[in-house]
Amino acid sequence: MVSSKLFHVRNSTGFRLDACGILVMDEADRMLEDGFADELGEIIKSCPKGRQAMLFSATMTDNLDQLVHMSLNNPVRLFVDPSNQAASRLIQKFVRFRQTRESDGAAVLLALCRKTFKEKVIEAAYQMKILLGLVGLSAAVLHGNLTQEQRLEDLERFVDNEVDYLLATDLAARGLGIKGIETVINYNMPTQFAQYLHRVGRTARAGRSSYSCYKNN
Repeated sequence: MVSSKLFHVRNSTGFRLDACGILVMDEADRMLEDGFADELGEIIKSCPKGRQAMLFSATMTDNLDQLVHMSLNNPVRLFVDPSNQAASRLIQKFVRFRQTRESDGAAVLLALCRKTFKEKVIEAAYQMKILLGLVGLSAAVLHGNLTQEQRLEDLERFVDNEVDYLLATDLAARGLGIKGIETVINYNMPTQFAQYLHRVGRTARAGRSSYSCYKNN
């Protein structure tokens, strides 16, 4: 985490970045959204000017351009997919809810899981674990109140195919790089397109065809 790295820079006499040869900033756009711009700037200034820097991001924003200018010299941009677009082999589906039927969301999600999306599915809905269990569907959960050990245990169960569904809050799902994800279900549609791209970016990787599904009111 950015805050922990900065804590060491500020408070540990034996921890210095003078000899840093490579600076890697992953999920940079999300870190800026979460208010870590000043912290990132301080870490960058603590590194030598001659270091190599690599910045990874699912979306390109104006704030990210400022970080690029601050941290990179003669930057080279490489795009896996066109900027601000979902993967070309991602099949996107939506379920439309009328305003008077929003309470049916959990029931519709259960139906989707039982009939359509049956394996390697990430959903952004923690409370669904109980409902999935009641209908015999196995799920693991990632949320902010778990310890790191608990988080890794549940993630390992999903990776090892011991469970078919991973229920994750938006925060807990960041940075997940799991091979073979077939579907991402957005229980609540993000209000920003960049956030949606982050969520569906967990799948349709390396030329694979996958699905994303979300509800639309």
